Amino acid sequence: MAIVTLTNTEQSRAGASACVEALRVIEMISERSMHRSQNDQPMPMEKWWQIQEEAVAAMFQSQIADKPRDFIAGFVAAFAEYAFCIHSSGVPNLNRWRPEAAMTNEEKLAERAILEFECTGLKHAAQVS
Repeated sequence: MAIVTLTNTEQSRAGASACVEALRVIEMISERSMHRSQNDQPMPMEKWWQIQEEAVAAMFQSQIADKPRDFIAGFVAAFAEYAFCIHSSGVPNLNRWRPEAAMTNEEKLAERAILEFECTGLKHAAQVS
């Protein structure tokens, strides 16, 4: 499979940021539904499906249909990063997590350097103990 890279533009970064905002809304909807099901009677399946539809609608609230191609590409790239993160290291804290798709090339290089330094330090500390 050929690797396609995201063109880093202002529009693609705006799309990535819109995706993170949509994910925050979905997270709030999910937490609200979990709170309801824990405090009340078991949630009827019909209500569960309604809440899921609210979460799906949150993705479309960002009005991606009429946005430029770069915006949509950034949105999808950020969602892919989110899904990869969940499967590789767990659910990111959306109040702190920032996908690389939302970063300029300079920010991405700086963030990767910090993460590499932190991971190297953790490996070294584990070897010493």
